[in-house]
Amino acid sequence: MSLKSLHVLFISVSAVLSIGLAYWGITTYLANNLISNLLIAIAGLLMMPALVMYAIYFLRKSKNISIWS
Repeated sequence: MSLKSLHVLFISVSAVLSIGLAYWGITTYLANNLISNLLIAIAGLLMMPALVMYAIYFLRKSKNISIWS
């Protein structure tokens, strides 16, 4: 597995985990009404589009690098 494909994999996993973080933050905020849980949810929601934009940037910048070698 090349460094590029590993990088793309980590970005994808991080994006999925940020959705889970946002879901967890929202559900715990609704149960406990703690502002820290709401801030965690907001951070998760902001991370997702940031990671998608970074993935697009990375793939455009590294388009000349083969993903399998």
